[in-house]
Amino acid sequence: MVSLDIISKNNCKFVLSSEYNEQAIYSVTEGIKVDGEAIEEHRLLVLESANEVEITSTMPGRCMILGGEPLGESYKWCNFVSSRRDHIEQAKYDWQQGKFPQVPE
Repeated sequence: MVSLDIISKNNCKFVLSSEYNEQAIYSVTEGIKVDGEAIEEHRLLVLESANEVEITSTMPGRCMILGGEPLGESYKWCNFVSSRRDHIEQAKYDWQQGKFPQVPE
């Protein structure tokens, strides 16, 4: 598993190996490029597996790198995600019964 918080100066370079099957880069600020392509601020870029990438900064910036091996099959309903279908069914039932706080407007 990898979890990195990278705070870069102007014109920095970092090479991210393809060590994990699932990796993503979240741009916290502007000025982050991956293989020469700019990532907008507050965007998540999911990387192709088995590809090494070069992360550069065109100005002082910050990005997060997350990754690891796949966790296995997951189930989703609305905003609920779990590796167990019975947890999704319970969450769905609880939502329909009003057991969750109201979503703020």
